[in-house]
Amino acid sequence: MLIANDPAQTRSAGSALTTAGSELLCAAGAAQLGSGAGGDATPRTDAALGMLSSDWGSGLRTLSAQIESLGRYADLVATAFERAGD
Repeated sequence: MLIANDPAQTRSAGSALTTAGSELLCAAGAAQLGSGAGGDATPRTDAALGMLSSDWGSGLRTLSAQIESLGRYADLVATAFERAGD
């Protein structure tokens, strides 16, 4: 079985993923949903929206880190194919 890879393309994809992860982290910081509904919302509604905001930000930060890790992994794969080809 032959497994082929173009390390330059793999590195390019990895770089794009790393950049996307970083940009997502910036977007997560800008996407503040607020601490709650405010105004005349019931305390339960206000608390639920506050939890949603917190969980949303946490989820975006986690996803960002995972995407960046995938980009770094792609770079490692490119290196492995280069070394295996020698």
